[in-house]
Amino acid sequence: MATTYTVQTPPHAGATLTPVAPAASGDVLPCGSGLALLIVQTGTNAPTISLPLPPSDGQPVTARTYAVPSGAGNSVLIPLPSSVYGPTVSPTWTGTLTGINTYVISNGN
Repeated sequence: MATTYTVQTPPHAGATLTPVAPAASGDVLPCGSGLALLIVQTGTNAPTISLPLPPSDGQPVTARTYAVPSGAGNSVLIPLPSSVYGPTVSPTWTGTLTGINTYVISNGN
């Protein structure tokens, strides 16, 4: 089931984040200054995530693709500036998503 992510902003004292299980497509991530997508591997699968870029001067849409390393405890942090992706971005995943937790986090700025 596709999800519209909410931004999690932990205080300086720290907080436990609420994981979101990603959908293969259809999720919507907010973008903006200080926002990032945190992907945490809890299993052994090694999916990839593609974030489409908006068209520029009529050029075709392209995407940035990131690999999630296999092995529990590995993580990827992807900045989500609106100047790159627009106000939101809808990722597409390739591979098995079992054992993947995702979060949109803010550094509080």
